[in-house]
Amino acid sequence: MPARTRNALWLWLLGLALPTGLALAQKPEISNVFPDFADLRGIPHVITGESFDPAKTEVWYWSPPSDEAVIKESAQTLGGALPSLPAEPPKGARRLATLDVEKQVIVAQLQGEVIWVKNPAGWSAPCLINVAKPFWISDTKAPQGEMLHLYGFGLRVRYKNFHVVLKNERATVFAPVIRMAREERVADPRLVYFGVPPDTAPGRYDVYVHNSLGGEFGWRKAGTVEVLPRQKPTEKVLDVRQFGAKGEGLGNDAQAIKEAVSAAQKDSGVVFFPPGTYKTDETILVPSGISLRGASAENTVIEGIGYDPHA
Repeated sequence: MPARTRNALWLWLLGLALPTGLALAQKPEISNVFPDFADLRGIPHVITGESFDPAKTEVWYWSPPSDEAVIKESAQTLGGALPSLPAEPPKGARRLATLDVEKQVIVAQLQGEVIWVKNPAGWSAPCLINVAKPFWISDTKAPQGEMLHLYGFGLRVRYKNFHVVLKNERATVFAPVIRMAREERVADPRLVYFGVPPDTAPGRYDVYVHNSLGGEFGWRKAGTVEVLPRQKPTEKVLDVRQFGAKGEGLGNDAQAIKEAVSAAQKDSGVVFFPPGTYKTDETILVPSGISLRGASAENTVIEGIGYDPHA
């Protein structure tokens, strides 16, 4: 009998001798995790894939270091290939209790940002979860100093900072994230406003975002923006205080605001509100072409007095 035929026969016989499960065992594969974005507290996660063993499957998780220093340092390397996840759980990773395991489905309360599934044949490939999932940016072109907004899942993680970076071959620019008053309670977790810094050099930039989870692995590309030179303003700016508004948070500034809006309508101008709280007891209609501008979201407040049922 030829040697090649004899070797093939021995391998076939060896396969028959081995337990069926061991002969056919394959490493587990993760095809999908839902939800895979952050800040959905209390919702179980569903992992779908292949080669999950209901009796012997383990799920492990790891949270990479992710403080402000790590995030800022890793931002400098953006633009190239993103770093590779560890093939197996590193030091500091932990095993996670599962709620249910079937051949193709695992249900568990996942933690961390990188997970692995293990069976007797070995480890699955790592899977990244809970980092930001940006979908689109409001504009692809923006003048210096312009405000843009970004939509996606897992952007705002409670009590964590959100980072936006404009990156090209010449510069790494951290864009300021616009935060509104009482934001933690009322803000849409899927929406983030950010500004293009006024001193950003004109040019094309890739936009990357980070929700403070995942460390060097947490940066996600959101799109591209072309920064344009800011045009010199041609609109006429009217100070609402020149029309009698006080902005001290005590009196009713409705009439002064209406007069300023009416004057601005003649020149399609801007009504500017210096720092202060401007109270009004009625709805003020702002015609098309008129802009209202404040010192900032924190320093300029227009507040409706409303109807006092006890008056």
